[in-house]
Amino acid sequence: MRKITSFIAAIIISSFSISFAQSPGGVAAGTSNQIWLDAFQLGATNGQAIQNWTDFSVGNNTASQALGARRPIYRTNGINGMPALDFDGVNDYMEIASNPSSLDGNQSSHFIVFERSTVNLGSNCLFNMDFDEASNLIYTNTSPSNNQTYVKNSLGMTRRLYFGVGTNQILSSIWNGASGTLLGYVNGNVNGPITNCANTATGHNLTRIGAFNTNYIFNGNIAEVIYYTSVLNSAERNIVENYLAAKYQISIAQDMYGHELTHRYDVVGIGQEASGNNLSASGTSNLTLSASTMNNGDYVLVGHDNAGYVSNTTDVPSGYNRYNQVWRSTLTNYSGTVNIAFDVSSLGLGADTAYKLLVDVDGVFATGATEYNGVFAGGIVTFTGVSLTSTSYFTLANADFAIVSTGVTNDWHLPTTWTCGCVPTLGSDVTILTGHNVFINGQNAQVGSLTIDGSLSFNSTDTLQVNGDVVNNNIVTPGTGTFYFTGASLAQNISGNLTMYSLILDNPLGLTINNSASIQGWLDILNGTLTTNNNLTLRSNASGTAAYYRPVAGEINGDITVERFLNEGESYYLLAPVVSGGNLEDWNQEFEMQGFTGTEWPGGISSVYYYDQNNIVNDFNQGYTVPNSTFNVIDPKVGYEIYVGDDTKATGARTIDITGTVVVGNVSYNCPHIVKTGNPANDGWSLITNPYPAPVRWGSVPKSGSIDNAYRKRTDGSRVSIGNSWFIASGEAIWIHANPGGGSINFQSWLAGFNEDITDTYNNRLLNQNNEILATVKLGYTHNNTTEYDIAYVGFDVNATDNKDSELDAYKLNNIFQHKPNLSTINNGYRLERNVLSMNTTTIIPINIKTDLPNNTLNSYTLAFEDIATLLKNNKVLTFEDTELNVSFKLTEDTVYSFTMYDTVTTNRFLLYVSTPLVTEQNNVTCYGASNGNLIANGYANDAKNYVWKDGFNNVVATSVNKLGADTVKNLMPGIYIVEVTNNVTSESVMNTFEITEPQDISSSFLTLTNNENEEITSSATVDTVNVIKGVEVFFENNSENTTIFNWNFGDLTNSSIENPGHIYFNTGVYKVELTSSNGSCSKKSEQYVNVENTLSIDDVENNLDFQLVNISNGFDLILNNDNVSDLSIVINNSLGQEVLSKNLRVDSNYRERFQLEDAQGIYYVTLKSSNTSVTKKIVLTKN
Repeated sequence: MRKITSFIAAIIISSFSISFAQSPGGVAAGTSNQIWLDAFQLGATNGQAIQNWTDFSVGNNTASQALGARRPIYRTNGINGMPALDFDGVNDYMEIASNPSSLDGNQSSHFIVFERSTVNLGSNCLFNMDFDEASNLIYTNTSPSNNQTYVKNSLGMTRRLYFGVGTNQILSSIWNGASGTLLGYVNGNVNGPITNCANTATGHNLTRIGAFNTNYIFNGNIAEVIYYTSVLNSAERNIVENYLAAKYQISIAQDMYGHELTHRYDVVGIGQEASGNNLSASGTSNLTLSASTMNNGDYVLVGHDNAGYVSNTTDVPSGYNRYNQVWRSTLTNYSGTVNIAFDVSSLGLGADTAYKLLVDVDGVFATGATEYNGVFAGGIVTFTGVSLTSTSYFTLANADFAIVSTGVTNDWHLPTTWTCGCVPTLGSDVTILTGHNVFINGQNAQVGSLTIDGSLSFNSTDTLQVNGDVVNNNIVTPGTGTFYFTGASLAQNISGNLTMYSLILDNPLGLTINNSASIQGWLDILNGTLTTNNNLTLRSNASGTAAYYRPVAGEINGDITVERFLNEGESYYLLAPVVSGGNLEDWNQEFEMQGFTGTEWPGGISSVYYYDQNNIVNDFNQGYTVPNSTFNVIDPKVGYEIYVGDDTKATGARTIDITGTVVVGNVSYNCPHIVKTGNPANDGWSLITNPYPAPVRWGSVPKSGSIDNAYRKRTDGSRVSIGNSWFIASGEAIWIHANPGGGSINFQSWLAGFNEDITDTYNNRLLNQNNEILATVKLGYTHNNTTEYDIAYVGFDVNATDNKDSELDAYKLNNIFQHKPNLSTINNGYRLERNVLSMNTTTIIPINIKTDLPNNTLNSYTLAFEDIATLLKNNKVLTFEDTELNVSFKLTEDTVYSFTMYDTVTTNRFLLYVSTPLVTEQNNVTCYGASNGNLIANGYANDAKNYVWKDGFNNVVATSVNKLGADTVKNLMPGIYIVEVTNNVTSESVMNTFEITEPQDISSSFLTLTNNENEEITSSATVDTVNVIKGVEVFFENNSENTTIFNWNFGDLTNSSIENPGHIYFNTGVYKVELTSSNGSCSKKSEQYVNVENTLSIDDVENNLDFQLVNISNGFDLILNNDNVSDLSIVINNSLGQEVLSKNLRVDSNYRERFQLEDAQGIYYVTLKSSNTSVTKKIVLTKN
């Protein structure tokens, strides 16, 4: 029997109130939680460089790093299975921008979770707060030997608190600037307090994570940073530490939660100590835990298993559903009851009045669970008087989760559309009744399971997220919406005939299609397996073709049917099978074939071909090969050229399909060049496929060897080359030409759909976009009373030669209709579709017209020359000649020439004369913003010429009249310029277009970084003049942009060309440091000042670094003024920077040691290092 406990709403309202502000461990401390950086909530991918670490507190203090090289890396297993950010110890750090209103004050409590197994020698700064009142006022460091938190008091003194060390640590510091105390904890173990820490932080400048002032870089993982602008009481601090300890499975001194191995997520707690309490707790889940009163030492902590809010209908009492997520509790000293509330406004499970809290001792909720009735108000369901123990399991359930449509309204997002008076959520089982038409319009929707007896419509690109099954018994109008299947606890099913635009699967347990389903847009499988039962169709029609995004092995179980819409009516098509295991009979069901076994007309000329170079004897066309039978299994790598005509099955445009196993993984094609005809233009052809049911951008497909060009088919049967921007559609084959030696092409599945965000439409695609300067030549002719065109291109490019260039030039691949004429230009005897020549060429281009199967008829044709203006603007003069009629004329604009010719003619009747009259020279702007560009033009030998120079806005900038030689214009700004040169003897004119460019702007800037006398790092970013200790190395961080050459002048007659140098000053005074940064053409200078003082810091003395060097023969004595035992190291360098000696020292009081150096002579630098600082002194040794 289930126990039922219920309370009335009046008790709830009068006894407590609930706040749903989320905070770490449920400790909000008012609104003082101003920083909460949590790698787990960030949810990035493993290995991702993090630009922004989102702040999940109320402070909105996100940490950022603009420079890619300085971004830490996200590690999904950073600390005991939880994510963390990996700081490289070289230059990684993040910054929180200035926010005085949020972070000023005289109190703080901060927590840092980090892993320190790889920390650098010396200080590694974890967290640094910088204020106007005192730079670096609060900061926390770690080193190989200890951890430290520093606070600067109002007198400018730095107060330091030491902590012990371990591998994974929870480090917390509590600063009370009013009372002047600093208290610290490592994994719950107290350190301190120390006193004399009174101050008030004002004028917050920045907060750094992982570095001090771009130095003292931390090497290791940081998982979480929490900062309060208040002093947490003992109960609050204990709860936060238990939240962190459970999450990262780190042992702490005050461990009050016992379920971290199974329920480590979002631990929140309530508790009471003498110093205060925390009686209401909301973490990152939708739960709030609270109690009215508690006694000192009382605690209740709860955490969950992160199983999610999806509906669980198996482990529940009959007729119930519940969250898949389960919480556990641990009680310390507390014997009272608690109140538990859930925000179900977006995570509902069913009827508002039927919520239950299930509490159980063994975690099996189907039997034996205690039930509490909830009270629902404003999206919150509340349970009061709940009894928990340290062994309790609990979760939220609902006893009435079936929702049906009302017919009152039709909008999915209106509560009046549903019997529950609510909007369905992921826990809702929904039925749309017969006669009801529900539409999703303008926003995404959620549902558990969905049964459609009426109709469902998507009015836009909205998404319906489904956590259960979908049963369609009537009509779905998908629009351009998406079914998003995300069930996590159960496998999902589609039953009935479900028409979808897009389907996304993100369920590790998979999705099964039981009857029939179709997709018009995208199929995207993020997680899990789609079992088709051979019932899935990827649709294709005039509006587009469905695509499977990045197919991967194991994502689909079963066959799929792939359609292709043939929009051109009667024509030849280049078709690809797309699937494995299909056969031509599938296509034969949609159009009649002939010429081989299984077709309607087995005799006669075949209408279906694939291409095999091995079958060629002496002619390209002999490579066309007829299949054996329509029932033979066909290879998805083999393309087919197929004639589809009007027949008994359809006329005009039609849709064809083929069924089989989807092609996944990488697919490689061998494209040989088999020498058969001896003509490289006729040998080396292959007809291959796009193997995937998704568009693939040709330019992204890897190629090797001597691949020359790819070709597609046009509507009229002509075949034209494609460029890198062309998308090969699902179900499309392409021709490939390989040069001698052959090559290979490797289609990779990640390219399937990767470059395109819409599906291919087959009849609305952009043509190849080239960088060459191209003119189009079009041969017009009449076929079946319709004017058709064949096309060739003539162009010029800086990378071209006057011979046939692979990729730039393209051989002519004749029309598959052999009675149609083919237009080409001739280059060294080769017929070219695209003929790209060098920019400065002067040549004669023959134009050829050839019909493969002529009828010996006299036909009328036109030759149209288009885009002529583009060539004329680029130093070209074009003359056309018809050699048969002795007609010639200059092409000064787009021109159409009409003529008649027998289709048996194969000679080159037409010629295009190309000349490049001008010799030009260009000097670009040398520096950004300068006006020193120069242009030179010369042409027409020694004839007198007029020059007119114009800018890109057609403004005249210079002219020269009757000039015999070259003309020059100087002092030009970046931009487009055009020169028009007219020969005053012949009246011929020519133009050329130039583009004057400029380099990127450069900058010179740097930071000066040094340790000051209080062992702080001082940066010139925060002070005008940096104080430097004589003999202590100062570092310069170069922040110049777009420069590669550097010259440093340190102001003491020394220089450096290192990008980020260090320098030691040996005399006091003020020095001006100058940095000149250059890109080789331009330079800029920046400067800063350093004040060198003859001061040794008090901390240096405390750290045993007050020492003297006394000359002896071939060496020196090291004398330390110390009074305790410590570990140091010494490094000796000569004046060239070469290391002469290094060793570790174990020193006691008044330590003295002699160092003998072989052949000692000249200047030496002696550096003494402790665990967190170093001092360098110079000594001059003479050889005795």
